[in-house]
Amino acid sequence: MRDHLELELKWALTADEHARVGAQLSSSYSEPHVLMQGNSFYDSADRHLRAVRMNLRIRAENQRFVLTCKHKAETTQVADGLSSHREWEDELPAALIAGMAAPDAAWTAALPLPLPIREALGGQTLHALGGFANRRLEWQTVRAGVSEVLCLDDTTFGERHDYELEIETNDPLASADYWRTRFAEWQVPVTVQTLTKFARFLATMR
Repeated sequence: MRDHLELELKWALTADEHARVGAQLSSSYSEPHVLMQGNSFYDSADRHLRAVRMNLRIRAENQRFVLTCKHKAETTQVADGLSSHREWEDELPAALIAGMAAPDAAWTAALPLPLPIREALGGQTLHALGGFANRRLEWQTVRAGVSEVLCLDDTTFGERHDYELEIETNDPLASADYWRTRFAEWQVPVTVQTLTKFARFLATMR
């Protein structure tokens, strides 16, 4: 299981800005890797994971199923739009995929959950919360020691589309400075996305 600290900048876009940024990135780098993602979320019946700033997602992505668990980090913002999480990722075994639709105690116990998530659940059974689809255009870049994954997203919440650029980076300050300059050149305003996709999804359930 991959265990790491995820640092990413999240900037919201309009549909027109999304198209403009996509064209500029394709011109600057190459054609992107296209990922069609289906995201399904789970929690205990009393939503305890959410209460302790954790979440559990299974993502269907181009024929793969990836289990991702996150715990929001208690870090100081060092760049506008920075989101930081401790993140665990593991590919879901094929034998467990069928259980996604109707999770029960046996399925919950069989999932390869990291210990902090398992302890937070305290033996409770996972329940399906629902989810959303996302079309991601992805570029990987390295620039002067700064490694980035650029994720240009078109996310569907029912009939609503949200657009954003997520920049996974090992140096948030350098990335924020560089991409603010590029956005200014492209005449695209920087609009910080203050809510995660998961938080926006939960808002649709109210």
